[in-house]
Amino acid sequence: MKRLTTEEILQKSLHGTGQDPIALQTSLAQSVQTNPNIRVLRSHNTLFIYENLGNGTVQLVMETADNPRDLVAAIKDASHAMRLANFHYGRFELENPRILKALDMAGLSYKMISNNEVMLEF
Repeated sequence: MKRLTTEEILQKSLHGTGQDPIALQTSLAQSVQTNPNIRVLRSHNTLFIYENLGNGTVQLVMETADNPRDLVAAIKDASHAMRLANFHYGRFELENPRILKALDMAGLSYKMISNNEVMLEF
Protein backbone atom coordinates (compact mmCIF):
# COMPACT_ATOMS: atom_id res chain seq x y z
CA MET A 1 0.00 0.00 0.00
CA LYS A 2 1.29 3.45 -0.82
CA ARG A 3 2.09 5.88 1.96
CA LEU A 4 -0.87 8.22 2.43
CA THR A 5 -0.80 11.75 3.78
CA THR A 6 -2.29 12.42 7.21
CA GLU A 7 -5.26 14.04 5.49
CA GLU A 8 -5.82 10.95 3.31
CA ILE A 9 -5.62 8.64 6.33
CA LEU A 10 -8.21 10.72 8.17
CA GLN A 11 -10.46 10.88 5.09
CA LYS A 12 -10.45 7.09 4.75
CA SER A 13 -10.75 6.45 8.47
CA LEU A 14 -13.63 8.89 8.97
CA HIS A 15 -15.48 8.02 5.76
CA GLY A 16 -19.19 7.66 6.47
CA THR A 17 -18.99 9.01 10.04
CA GLY A 18 -20.01 12.57 9.23
CA GLN A 19 -16.83 13.89 10.85
CA ASP A 20 -14.73 16.41 8.94
CA PRO A 21 -11.18 15.07 8.43
CA ILE A 22 -9.74 18.54 7.82
CA ALA A 23 -11.25 19.84 11.06
CA LEU A 24 -9.84 16.84 12.94
CA GLN A 25 -6.40 17.31 11.40
CA THR A 26 -6.44 21.00 12.39
CA SER A 27 -7.59 20.15 15.91
CA LEU A 28 -4.87 17.51 16.27
CA ALA A 29 -2.18 19.91 15.09
CA GLN A 30 -3.33 22.54 17.58
CA SER A 31 -3.50 19.99 20.42
CA VAL A 32 0.02 18.72 19.74
CA GLN A 33 1.36 22.28 19.66
CA THR A 34 -0.39 23.45 22.82
CA ASN A 35 -0.49 20.34 25.05
CA PRO A 36 2.83 18.58 25.73
CA ASN A 37 0.95 15.44 26.85
CA ILE A 38 -0.69 14.86 23.45
CA ARG A 39 1.29 13.29 20.64
CA VAL A 40 0.68 11.48 17.35
CA LEU A 41 2.61 8.36 16.38
CA ARG A 42 2.40 7.04 12.85
CA SER A 43 3.10 3.56 11.54
CA HIS A 44 2.18 2.48 8.02
CA ASN A 45 -1.11 4.30 7.25
CA THR A 46 -2.27 4.32 10.86
CA LEU A 47 -2.20 7.24 13.28
CA PHE A 48 -2.06 6.59 17.02
CA ILE A 49 -3.09 9.72 18.90
CA TYR A 50 -2.16 9.45 22.54
CA GLU A 51 -2.31 11.49 25.71
CA ASN A 52 0.15 10.86 28.53
CA LEU A 53 -1.97 10.30 31.64
CA GLY A 54 1.07 9.83 33.89
CA ASN A 55 2.26 6.73 35.75
CA GLY A 56 3.21 5.02 32.48
CA THR A 57 -0.32 5.11 31.05
CA VAL A 58 -1.63 6.66 27.83
CA GLN A 59 -5.13 7.23 26.48
CA LEU A 60 -5.18 6.12 22.82
CA VAL A 61 -7.21 6.87 19.72
CA MET A 62 -6.43 5.12 16.46
CA GLU A 63 -7.30 6.28 12.93
CA THR A 64 -6.37 3.90 10.14
CA ALA A 65 -6.46 3.44 6.40
CA ASP A 66 -4.45 0.21 6.56
CA ASN A 67 -5.52 -3.23 5.41
CA PRO A 68 -5.73 -5.83 8.21
CA ARG A 69 -2.20 -7.22 7.72
CA ASP A 70 -0.60 -3.75 7.74
CA LEU A 71 -2.77 -2.74 10.71
CA VAL A 72 -1.41 -5.65 12.77
CA ALA A 73 2.14 -4.58 11.85
CA ALA A 74 1.33 -0.96 12.75
CA ILE A 75 -0.04 -2.04 16.14
CA LYS A 76 3.15 -4.04 16.81
CA ASP A 77 5.28 -1.02 15.83
CA ALA A 78 3.28 1.35 18.04
CA SER A 79 3.43 -1.04 20.99
CA HIS A 80 7.21 -1.29 20.63
CA ALA A 81 7.51 2.52 20.46
CA MET A 82 5.34 2.88 23.57
CA ARG A 83 7.58 0.46 25.50
CA LEU A 84 10.68 2.38 24.38
CA ALA A 85 9.04 5.60 25.61
CA ASN A 86 8.53 3.89 28.99
CA PHE A 87 4.77 3.57 28.74
CA HIS A 88 3.33 0.39 30.23
CA TYR A 89 -0.42 0.66 29.65
CA GLY A 90 -2.76 2.11 27.06
CA ARG A 91 -6.48 2.69 27.42
CA PHE A 92 -8.93 3.15 24.59
CA GLU A 93 -12.63 3.12 23.83
CA LEU A 94 -13.65 0.08 21.84
CA GLU A 95 -15.63 1.28 18.83
CA ASN A 96 -15.10 -1.78 16.64
CA PRO A 97 -14.83 -5.21 18.31
CA ARG A 98 -12.74 -6.51 15.37
CA ILE A 99 -9.80 -4.52 16.72
CA LEU A 100 -9.52 -7.13 19.49
CA LYS A 101 -8.59 -9.74 16.90
CA ALA A 102 -5.90 -7.40 15.54
CA LEU A 103 -4.54 -6.98 19.08
CA ASP A 104 -4.46 -10.78 19.47
CA MET A 105 -2.65 -11.14 16.15
CA ALA A 106 -0.15 -8.46 17.24
CA GLY A 107 0.53 -10.46 20.41
CA LEU A 108 -0.65 -7.77 22.84
CA SER A 109 -2.15 -8.46 26.25
CA TYR A 110 -5.34 -6.59 27.04
CA LYS A 111 -8.39 -6.72 29.26
CA MET A 112 -11.82 -5.18 29.13
CA ILE A 113 -12.19 -2.71 31.99
CA SER A 114 -15.76 -1.76 31.14
CA ASN A 115 -18.30 -2.54 28.41
CA ASN A 116 -16.45 -0.40 25.90
CA GLU A 117 -13.04 0.37 27.38
CA VAL A 118 -9.90 -1.70 26.88
CA MET A 119 -6.64 -1.64 28.83
CA LEU A 120 -3.54 -2.71 26.85
CA GLU A 121 -0.28 -3.82 28.32
CA PHE A 122 2.72 -2.78 26.24
